[in-house]
Amino acid sequence: MRLSTHIFTLVTGLLLTCSTAYSQTEVQVYTLAEIDSVWLNYGYLQYSMKILPRTSDSITHSPLYRLVFQGIKEWSETTDLSWDNFIPVSTDETGSNSTIKIQERDNIRLLKYRNTDYSYKDLTVFMIPGRSYYDPAKADDWDLRYNKVLFDIAELSAREAVRAYNSSQDTTKGDIKEYYERIFEERKQTFNRESNQGKDTAVISDYESGIRRELKENPREYTPQEFGYTPIKKTNLEMGAHMGYLNSSIIGNGSEYLKPANGMTFGFEVGYNGLKFEGEFYVLDYGKLKQSDFYHDYDNDYDWVKGGKVQEIGIRFKTGYTLFSNEYVRFTPVIGTSLGSLTQLTDKKQEDGKHYIDSKLPGNQGFLFGLDTDWIIWRDQDNNGISFNGLRFSVYGMHHNYKKNLGDVWSLNLGISLLAGY
Repeated sequence: MRLSTHIFTLVTGLLLTCSTAYSQTEVQVYTLAEIDSVWLNYGYLQYSMKILPRTSDSITHSPLYRLVFQGIKEWSETTDLSWDNFIPVSTDETGSNSTIKIQERDNIRLLKYRNTDYSYKDLTVFMIPGRSYYDPAKADDWDLRYNKVLFDIAELSAREAVRAYNSSQDTTKGDIKEYYERIFEERKQTFNRESNQGKDTAVISDYESGIRRELKENPREYTPQEFGYTPIKKTNLEMGAHMGYLNSSIIGNGSEYLKPANGMTFGFEVGYNGLKFEGEFYVLDYGKLKQSDFYHDYDNDYDWVKGGKVQEIGIRFKTGYTLFSNEYVRFTPVIGTSLGSLTQLTDKKQEDGKHYIDSKLPGNQGFLFGLDTDWIIWRDQDNNGISFNGLRFSVYGMHHNYKKNLGDVWSLNLGISLLAGY
């Protein structure tokens, strides 16, 4: 009697243990009212797809809260949906074994092509787990595969909408989302009709391979030709202008008279097949003269005095050939010639007694050689060619030939300019 009692107790305990273990593996099922309550009372989903839930309530630690606000699942080649991305509900609530919520988002993207950025309207598709449901008592693996096919159809529809919208020449073509919704609804209805709302597993299997093949045939790598851009006209002719800062320092002979000069330059240039021709106007301020025996102006009977301000105005002509060039930088060795004159502002008045004499030292002729380095910061490309903006860094040596027995006079010139070209 005791033995039978012990056996009965042992069997009962095992059954209870198994029953308890089984009950622990059961999935908690929620109602749509409970889910809506979480959405309305504890957070919302912005168009930017950033979850902004409240965190002051203990419900933020509940399983349902974590299911609702687990974040969006954007489509990608590696995205793999599972039932963990769906909220368990009863079939009586939704009327189907499972429901996937797919949303689209439009944005502006840049398409880089031949060193030029084109802007176009793009679409991204994603699923919202907090609005996707399944019945754990009825949904099986084929239901999940059915939802995955719908997700792939949405991605393929988005790609087709991007191509159709951006290539359309209709000025009243509306919003890209309208293109997407029309294409997606048509494809989805065809799939549901052929698969009998997901009940025909053979059709689901065929669609899985078929949609994946279409996705490979219609990649997201777009080109301007797909969007109807006119092929770019190629041209070897280039024109440009620059304006900037220049520093000139006399080296050796002449440095005992003239301080380093600061000034500005402004020039135009034209190029063809890498060969460049440039004309440049410049103004330099040497500050105060260091010594007084620099120059005697016989025309005005004036000796340049120590402490008098000296300026230079002139024009330079340069030519060069671009040895290296890419979309960001180019290097152009240059040679050229210069013609200008030095001027000292005097305290000597003209005969009218009202205006001061500017004593000039003309004939500052010379030759130069150096390097122009262009850094291209921005460029654009249209049917007429390429336009660009950037910075030019110049360094060159120059030999001066003043009308005075100073011997060889050399200067080192450094410049930085704003550059614009077409």
